[in-house]
Amino acid sequence: AGNTITLNEALEHDHPVWKGGRYAGEVALISRNVIVESKEPNGVRGHTMYHHGSKGSISYAEFAHLGKEGVLARYPIHYHVMRSTNR
Repeated sequence: AGNTITLNEALEHDHPVWKGGRYAGEVALISRNVIVESKEPNGVRGHTMYHHGSKGSISYAEFAHLGKEGVLARYPIHYHVMRSTNR
């Protein structure tokens, strides 16, 4: 608890201070319980697609190395013709 972060090594880039300004950094825990990833990230990459009428939700999941490069509509997470949703 507190408002101080200690780094193990120097930052890669300069971070000049703006006179009179105050910066606040965002900190997040990015570890996830479920990771969906392609078996071969440098080869054929997978994708997920959800169609109109699908039911469910995605929470606390990481989608890594997905989305077919150069292929239209093959995004890591693709909501296909979903219409109105609770997103």
